Amino acid sequence: MIANAFVANGWDVDVTFAFDGPFVRQLADANFPVHVVPHRNWLRTSGVLRFLHNIYSETQASRAFLSYYRDKRPDLVYVNTLVSFAAARAARQAGIPVIWHIREMFAEENGELRWPAGWMKSVVRSIIQRSAARVIVNSCICRDTVLGADAGNTIILPNAVGRQFLVTRRPSVECRRMFGLPEAGFIIGVPGTIRPVKGHRFLFRSVERLLDDNPMVHIAVTGPTESKFARELIQEVQSGPAGGRVFFLGSVEDMVSFYHTCDLCCIPSESETFGRTAVEALATETPLVATAVGGLKEIVRHEQNGLSVASGDIHALSTSLERLSKDRQLCGRFTRAGRKDAVEKFSEDAYAKVLSKYVELTINESRT
Repeated sequence: MIANAFVANGWDVDVTFAFDGPFVRQLADANFPVHVVPHRNWLRTSGVLRFLHNIYSETQASRAFLSYYRDKRPDLVYVNTLVSFAAARAARQAGIPVIWHIREMFAEENGELRWPAGWMKSVVRSIIQRSAARVIVNSCICRDTVLGADAGNTIILPNAVGRQFLVTRRPSVECRRMFGLPEAGFIIGVPGTIRPVKGHRFLFRSVERLLDDNPMVHIAVTGPTESKFARELIQEVQSGPAGGRVFFLGSVEDMVSFYHTCDLCCIPSESETFGRTAVEALATETPLVATAVGGLKEIVRHEQNGLSVASGDIHALSTSLERLSKDRQLCGRFTRAGRKDAVEKFSEDAYAKVLSKYVELTINESRT
């Protein structure tokens, strides 16, 4: 999406990755020049000595980037993740302006980056601010946890939803056949991955009463099922009284059809830096209940485009799911407002416009 936005502006784009993989082949197939410049996550281990060693090793790795930059002579380096210190350092050394785009979150809001901790955060913040001409983050909570009170030159740019999510909804029966789901049931969809931080156990405790009271209600869950946690969760659910009404679909490529399958979407996360699945639900006009955590608080407007509940509040989540399952008029009001938000705030076009504006501004400032 980012590379396409740059090309649409008439800019030449070279893309680098830390290692070979499916994204390399995907961009190469789309005719982008793609290069592999080996480097690692500088925040990969905890402990002061290990952190200092990581900075040293990634400083060494930045030499390959420096050679690459001197060969390509770019007008700007766009670093698309917090963990690519080597790319940003080499650009600064070469005198090339950097936009550093951050989507990760530290641990204050249950973020999954447990390091750095304590005073070492100030070191990371200082490196980011000194290395980048501009910093882009995908949410206010990401800005606050990573950069702290001194946000400086930070732009908040929410992640965009793909155009495919904005198509007209297909009949749910047609989509349910694709996934082997009950055609006549009421489907609560749980999109995303299956990890402890995603709150699945909280959801399953919360829906017990709804499943008991309404035999037509079913739960459909997406996400890879190979991890130890996923296997344990599936075993717990399937051995319980409602096991036959919960469907674990595994990895789903056609997420648009998944949302069109659902009567209701639930995102029970304990933490979210942004909340991509919430935006997808809004775009596909799927009624939404989500926890009031992280970036979700910036997407879900309680009682306006969906319902927001505290993480861990079983009664609140249970009541909210039951309420939307019975009130189609309220669902319609929420989905109309959500669709409007998706188009105006989270569309690819809006995203590309803002992104291109700051890229052009940063390049022009570096030339004056």
